[in-house]
Amino acid sequence: MPVPLSLVWFIAAALTVILILQYVVAPVIIYFTQTAIERPDWHQTELSQLDPVMVQYLGQIALGFHEHGFVVVKNLYIPGAVPGVQGFQALLVNRATNDLAVIIMSRGSHVWPALTFSIRSEFSDGTRLTTGAYPPPNIFPSDPAADWQNFPWVTQPAVLCEAHRRRLVATKRDRYTRTIFMPGHEQAYFDRDWDRSNQWAVQCGYRYLDEQAGLYRFTVKGAFLATWKLVAPIKQVRIWLRSRAARRAWNALGMNDYRPSGVMPTNTSPTAN
Repeated sequence: MPVPLSLVWFIAAALTVILILQYVVAPVIIYFTQTAIERPDWHQTELSQLDPVMVQYLGQIALGFHEHGFVVVKNLYIPGAVPGVQGFQALLVNRATNDLAVIIMSRGSHVWPALTFSIRSEFSDGTRLTTGAYPPPNIFPSDPAADWQNFPWVTQPAVLCEAHRRRLVATKRDRYTRTIFMPGHEQAYFDRDWDRSNQWAVQCGYRYLDEQAGLYRFTVKGAFLATWKLVAPIKQVRIWLRSRAARRAWNALGMNDYRPSGVMPTNTSPTAN
């Protein structure tokens, strides 16, 4: 039985409306509404500000890092840095290696909830090597000064610590002296990290600084590209490509056979993603 022409036109019209909403209207809304504050006002995080899932996550990840020589030196949050989003960050330091670990937690009504962690080695030439477990897709291009590798399926600090150590060896950066992180400079580090993230977005043409308002705003280019990267099917394709690249890097490091004591195989294998 032939499909009625009216139904075909209805489906075509519905698809057109959906595409316009996703690829035109949504970026315009992002352009006019999404900002990031230039100078964040950091506050000490209180456990009462975290929901039970965040408290459990923070405790488990911090304990896992502590078992590998990291200690928590600062736990801060920014109220209102990004509209509709609450962001929390815990900074940990390994004094033996001068490596840093960062636990990031955010929540909001219009964003993908983030519960992530990473390890960073920073060097005197301004470069850094970062190994992270970050499931959400990134919307900004990669910063060439940050040698970043994402293994989104990792759930245990022990596994990420080993992957990071092997990356340092593979790139011969284990022979380099890490930048010494001095006690008492924790908030300055948060400020510097915030600045370089936003300034890189400016260099890429995704944001610009509205000095009068003290806000980083999306450019037209940035609003459209950032939104499109999170719209189906582009988002799914990007995640698939990211997973392929991550699996290749994982196997090149020999991590596929790594099984630390007390960690289940599903926390170490990319097939878990």
